[in-house]
Amino acid sequence: MGSPHQDHDASNLRATRVGIDTYLEPVVYMHADCPVCRSEGFEAQTRVKLTHGTASIIATLNVVQSTLVAIDQAGLSESAWRSLGVQDGDFVQVSHPEPLESFSSVRGKIYGRAMSESDFVEVIRDVVSGRLSNIELAAFITACAGDGLSLTETISLTRAMIAAGERLKWNKDVIVDKQCVGG
Repeated sequence: MGSPHQDHDASNLRATRVGIDTYLEPVVYMHADCPVCRSEGFEAQTRVKLTHGTASIIATLNVVQSTLVAIDQAGLSESAWRSLGVQDGDFVQVSHPEPLESFSSVRGKIYGRAMSESDFVEVIRDVVSGRLSNIELAAFITACAGDGLSLTETISLTRAMIAAGERLKWNKDVIVDKQCVGG
């Protein structure tokens, strides 16, 4: 799957680079009359899974009604193009992404349920891998804002963020810098 010589099936579209910089957000542009859009019920702002070979990403769909992309093409933003490692004309498979198990803990938090350390690890893993939409990210941040987190939850979130990121090691004595947030 994913080679330029692959037989075309109903869920595969030819990749084309549209040259649109969406910063770090993968975006796919598909024609309104695209057979994949029509058969799968995809609409503007739908999150879709794009697969090429062993690479897959979750991208936001923008529906095009002009000639920017043909009905058999998936126009890829620069971010999506780099992430998938495609060449012009390669096939990409377009499908519905798997449900986000981590988001159920965010919904629970919105309704007052505490999040466990493993809940935070799962959410942060999905954030780092780009699986959450902007609105899902906003919901997570809102659920945690203000006095939304207990001390235990704050520690768990911090640990999950540390585990997901890169750590710098200084081979020197402790370096301390005090920052002020105004006032």
